[in-house]
Amino acid sequence: MSKGLRFYTREELNALHQLAVSEAPVNKKLLEQFCKDYNRSFHSAGLKVYKFRKKLNIGNAKPSKNKTVIPKADLVKDSSVAKISKNEFKIPVNNWTITNENGQMFLNIKF
Repeated sequence: MSKGLRFYTREELNALHQLAVSEAPVNKKLLEQFCKDYNRSFHSAGLKVYKFRKKLNIGNAKPSKNKTVIPKADLVKDSSVAKISKNEFKIPVNNWTITNENGQMFLNIKF
């Protein structure tokens, strides 16, 4: 039987296994010394660390990106109903003003 070609030596696999068990974030800082010692690319070594972590059921150190959205404006629900008829619609308005700034006219409406 012929032996299969191994991409990583046992020594390299042991070093990568130790990096995977450390649970540190996988980045250039973590893999820098390994890549210099064994002349490997960051991408290839990083993928191998992730493969080890998946095999050992070790979660990634990076938290998931679940963002909570905080509304920037207070939303007020109004019970009044806009009335719509053919070619026009009526919206209840609390206050309105017309302002003139730099020769431009603006209609400011508060609902």
